[in-house]
Amino acid sequence: MIIDLPDTTVSAISKKLVSVREEGGAVALGRVLTLIIVTHHGADPMRVIAVLFGDDDEEPRLDAQIRVGGDAGASEVVVLRAHGAAGSNAESLVTGLLLPDAPVVAWWPADAPVNPSKSAIGRIAQRRITDASSQEDPAAWVARLGEHYAPGDTDFAWTRLTRWREQLGLKLEAPVDYAYLSPEEWATGIKSVRLTRASGDILLERPEPAVAVLTQPGQPTHDLAFPRRTLRECLAEELRRLDPDVLYGRVITECAHLLRTADERSDA
Repeated sequence: MIIDLPDTTVSAISKKLVSVREEGGAVALGRVLTLIIVTHHGADPMRVIAVLFGDDDEEPRLDAQIRVGGDAGASEVVVLRAHGAAGSNAESLVTGLLLPDAPVVAWWPADAPVNPSKSAIGRIAQRRITDASSQEDPAAWVARLGEHYAPGDTDFAWTRLTRWREQLGLKLEAPVDYAYLSPEEWATGIKSVRLTRASGDILLERPEPAVAVLTQPGQPTHDLAFPRRTLRECLAEELRRLDPDVLYGRVITECAHLLRTADERSDA
């Protein structure tokens, strides 16, 4: 079922959701969170609450669409298209549509605020997801992640590294003297990571997009299935945990200088 509500209000949307639930039975049972997707007109929203902002000089108007049942997958979907001044208070657009006592996750698939936890939507969210690859300068964005970090923040630049972190973490049985990372050498992501230890180098290298080769001293070379993680996989991983990612927070706040040092040493 798809219900269009042109030139509407948040109150009218909320009332319509209630009536749809009552008519359709226990549609809202089992909801564990509210996902808010913040983007611009012309983007393709996913699910739950999608807020799309138009240009500031447009005539103020709020259009909405409610999708339930087969047209919404496993969730209720509310698409809000805010035009002009109707989008000036993003927080008020969504607060009346949140599920009671359910955690809120905010995701910016494209342009994201520099300080997500202080943004209008970020203030009401327990988890805030950004994506460095969608920013104008991904490398600069990653370098600044620690400056405004708040517990609950995360970025898909970290989530896409899960396979790399899992494989290399298993090999860190002895102190690492030096680690070199060669990020974004091609459009499909990281190409190689080298860990230098007294016993010899450990190299995890991806010679082609879907395969990685693990080389370590005194052991046979291993070929690993290593496809680049899809957007769906990254989002699913982040939605599985609603508590702050402590390791991510420590890396971007305490260890950023180590990455800069590694780059300086590799250039020497």
